[in-house]
Amino acid sequence: MLGLEGNYALTAKDKGTFRIRYLKDRLGDNDYNNDGIIRDNRKRYWITAKIDQWLAPGWETHLDLDILSDRDFLYEFLSGPLGFDQSHLSYLRRFGRGLEEKNTRYRTSRFWLNHPFGHYFLQGSATYHDSQIPGQQDETLQPLPHLYLSRLTAPLWGPFSLHLENDYVYWWREKGYRGHRLDLAPQLILTPNLWAPLDLLASYRLIHTVYWVNWRDSRGHERLTRTLYEIEGVAAVNLSKIYPLYRFGLLGVKHTLRPEIRYFYRPPVNQKALPEFTLNDRLEPVNRLDYGLLQFLTAKKKDGANVRFFDLVRLWVHQSYDFREASRELKSKSEQRRPFSDLYAEGEIRFPGRLYVKGSTSYNFYGLGWVTANLSADLRNPRGEYIGLDYRWDKARNIDQLNFRFRKNVHRGFFVAYRLQYSLKEDEISNSQLDLEYRAQCWWGIFRIYHNPDENRYSFYVNLVGIGGWGR
Repeated sequence: MLGLEGNYALTAKDKGTFRIRYLKDRLGDNDYNNDGIIRDNRKRYWITAKIDQWLAPGWETHLDLDILSDRDFLYEFLSGPLGFDQSHLSYLRRFGRGLEEKNTRYRTSRFWLNHPFGHYFLQGSATYHDSQIPGQQDETLQPLPHLYLSRLTAPLWGPFSLHLENDYVYWWREKGYRGHRLDLAPQLILTPNLWAPLDLLASYRLIHTVYWVNWRDSRGHERLTRTLYEIEGVAAVNLSKIYPLYRFGLLGVKHTLRPEIRYFYRPPVNQKALPEFTLNDRLEPVNRLDYGLLQFLTAKKKDGANVRFFDLVRLWVHQSYDFREASRELKSKSEQRRPFSDLYAEGEIRFPGRLYVKGSTSYNFYGLGWVTANLSADLRNPRGEYIGLDYRWDKARNIDQLNFRFRKNVHRGFFVAYRLQYSLKEDEISNSQLDLEYRAQCWWGIFRIYHNPDENRYSFYVNLVGIGGWGR
């Protein structure tokens, strides 16, 4: 396999990265991913790129490129500096946006232009969806072009404010119906100020959609419309207290308690005659109450001559109640209404640059009990060393897994890293990875050994910082 990476940086904002992996495969496919798809291509590749370019003050362009020969490629060659996981993290760190999930039905390439001006924001884009299902590329919808104009929420009169959204897209494909869709969505927001700790919000949003459809059959061209509204109300209280704490370089902590209740309503509207380009063309009726409790500890820390604040501990518990489900007509005596969602809890402990612990769980009240549990802990230092442990359990998806990671600077620029994924359900190692790495000021190299129950892989990669790299 051949791997290639290139980077450039004209300024802090004008930069780009591209990555290419290519393989001329001599082996036949045996349905590697067990998805029922047998690939027949010998030339296999994955090409990705991200570019940020400022044309002028207030005018910025972005490009995301993601072209893949076959979906199995991402699973078969997951490891390595140019593999999916490392590519995702690299793009995320440099551009603030990563890659789509490996199992998506299509890979998305997109070019877009942003222009904020005054209280308004304009975006124009063109997107290409590269289908990973053989024989479906001609039926895959392509949003060419897409225009979005919004007026940011701004005061209108007294406690009232106004928000506007206008969205136009032309959906094109080789086979099947095509069409234009225009969404006009003004929103009136009321935020009364009755008491400082109390946050109140009420909003009314009107959505009017116009379609110009080419059915490409006996129906010909047709103009269709849809109009509906959404009502939302939010009430929350912020209660806080400051405690002195003079340890670990801290100057104190602030404990905030925020109970919140949120109501959302969208009426039922007949949309069967409309084209179905995306999920937005079938807006389901909603009559739901969300409620939860958020609390966090905000730490005050002295950093040299400056003082900074960060959330040291955060805990969030929430649930929802579906009024439509509570009043749903039962079709049989054995059927049961289930208006309560799972109770979800999430917490994290964070000490910047050192410790990060995150956990979450959910509980079902209709016989399933605990349905998910996740725990992740990482301990790091400024030298790039770390040790981490993850536990994942999901009853519905039949997951019971333990992940371990470790990285140590053994001598100056020489690092040893090890990763392990262990299936508690199967009582076996899903995969493991050993890295031998050297890092200098202007270049770095890595030799990697990857193992799973089916195969062993060996790879190396050399990178010139800021220029690019090569590996096999």
